Amino acid sequence: KLAKGETLSKLQKLVKEPTDTPEEKVEGVKQIYRELGIKELTEDRINHYYNLALAELVKLSVREERKEMLLGFAESLMKRDR
Repeated sequence: KLAKGETLSKLQKLVKEPTDTPEEKVEGVKQIYRELGIKELTEDRINHYYNLALAELVKLSVREERKEMLLGFAESLMKRDR
């Protein structure tokens, strides 16, 4: 959705056409993703859904110890290297 015009053409070409150097293809796609801000958009969506999940978790009718365990697990997932 974000790629338009020349950027979209470049991306489609990189994805569709075979290449002798896969590294160049991967780097080309990564460069376009950087230009489009895909990483930041993805991280924003991750945080959005994480916060929605936490809000629902807090509403659960279970003992606090169990909620704390789930909250700790969720937090560890968010802090891991991606």
